[in-house]
Amino acid sequence: EIRIVSVRPQPAGSSRFDFHLRIRNTGEAVWRVDDLPAGQVKLGVQLLDSGRRLAEQNFLRIPLGRQLAPGEAIDLHFSISRDLSAGGGFRFELVAELVTWFSTNGRSRPTDWMSSPKS
Repeated sequence: EIRIVSVRPQPAGSSRFDFHLRIRNTGEAVWRVDDLPAGQVKLGVQLLDSGRRLAEQNFLRIPLGRQLAPGEAIDLHFSISRDLSAGGGFRFELVAELVTWFSTNGRSRPTDWMSSPKS
């Protein structure tokens, strides 16, 4: 489960957005974050265009920082720099690296955040 707690755009002229998300493991397995690349769970960030269509699937990965047992939650604070003056946004989705996106097997739904175009 992914919930956007807050988004703070930086001052005019900046293309940076500060995000605070809460991630909860609602499944039955521990989410690994060890050194083995396959199966590590991360927050995937996908780039959306102004029509909410997928523009770039593998835009960014955010490490969780620690493993999460079923029922546990973690708060993630991170910044993304991207010019969204023409609109667009980000899709946040959990991914088990080199295995699958969680939404593919119905384990979770992605969460979208859209900016407002500047005129």
